Amino acid sequence: MRLAGLTIETIEDHSYALTEMVRQIQGKLLGAEIAVGLKKFEFPNVNFADAKRFAQAALNAVKDGKLGYTVISAVKPHLLPSARSSVWHAINCVGP
Repeated sequence: MRLAGLTIETIEDHSYALTEMVRQIQGKLLGAEIAVGLKKFEFPNVNFADAKRFAQAALNAVKDGKLGYTVISAVKPHLLPSARSSVWHAINCVGP
């Protein structure tokens, strides 16, 4: 970012959002697996064991600090103060 002439103003860790997302995925996998067991739906090409292992690996990676989600706000130094706040607002509106 600095090579692009940007000045970093804030760095915010939002890894909790990844944890929430993985937990939601785990819940949906469980629901889908139960639906298949009750013969309500068929997912012939889905390997639930692999999907659950992958989700657990993602959750472990977040907990271990190997996977994260960070919001970085930066501005060009020559922007006026009103433009700087607009840039900040736009960056904050992106995401979950």
